[in-house]
Amino acid sequence: MSHVTDLAPTPLRVYRLSMCSRLQVVLTALAGLAGFLGMWFAIGASPAVAAPPTAAGAELTCVQFKTEARYSGLGYNHLVNLTNTCQVAAMCNVTTNVNKEPISVTLAPGEKQTVVTWQGSPASAFTATVVCRAR
Repeated sequence: MSHVTDLAPTPLRVYRLSMCSRLQVVLTALAGLAGFLGMWFAIGASPAVAAPPTAAGAELTCVQFKTEARYSGLGYNHLVNLTNTCQVAAMCNVTTNVNKEPISVTLAPGEKQTVVTWQGSPASAFTATVVCRAR
């Protein structure tokens, strides 16, 4: 069943939507926009945070990280900001969807460090993976 009715038999095929159909089109567009915006704001909205482990050499989840794409004259520099909230030193491997080559970083307890994973990228968004172990 179609919600579109012919207005006149012209070569341009002019159509008119009923009031009910107009409302359905507007509501569908608003629902799509809300879904898109919800997905957009959910990407990278929360940093990784968890309780510290007890075993030495175990994977640490108490190192927080946040990604940042900073524009410079030739493109975007991809940065990963790391914060060690653990009580022990951490050795972290940082990779991204743009640069799969791991970058190793050592962080003392309470230390903050920024890692540049790519310079001059045309992409203003990227995803980082950070795996840290007790040192």
